[in-house]
Amino acid sequence: MATGVSGQVIGQQLRDIYDNFNQKPNPNQAFFVIKSPVTGREYFSGKLVEQKCPECYNDITAIGDSLYAQMNFTDAIDVYHAAFLLNNDRGKVKHRYKAACAWVALGNADHAFDQLNRLVLVGKYDHVYEISTDKCFEPLHKDKRWEPLMNAVKENAKQVQEKLKKEMKEDG
Repeated sequence: MATGVSGQVIGQQLRDIYDNFNQKPNPNQAFFVIKSPVTGREYFSGKLVEQKCPECYNDITAIGDSLYAQMNFTDAIDVYHAAFLLNNDRGKVKHRYKAACAWVALGNADHAFDQLNRLVLVGKYDHVYEISTDKCFEPLHKDKRWEPLMNAVKENAKQVQEKLKKEMKEDG
């Protein structure tokens, strides 16, 4: 029997992003399926251990990257989100970045800023030029949250520079 484990709000619509089901004869063995909520296409399936699958992260995000490259932003977001959830709500900087771009493409600034804040505050993202010139984020530039986000990116870059200077002095 399939039961939705988690969902994501897009506009007013709640969409399941993966299903968790038990397979007989061993009901203690849990599996999951990541599928498109729009087409029903199955993208990935695997075994769950305590509702997680961190070893699946790279395979799942590779699918998300492919969907992103195809500009299938709706499914890419769902696949990235499933990868983050299955990996203890952790994601690599490059995947949070793409998820943020996808959210912008779908017109959802709130979810885009959620990903960007995780990217900058947790991931210590420090590429000021990249984020400030990336066309995917242009719609966010007038948002009141953009300037504080950019200040945090600049602070991260400053900390990296200070660390490099300190290491260079110690080495030489």
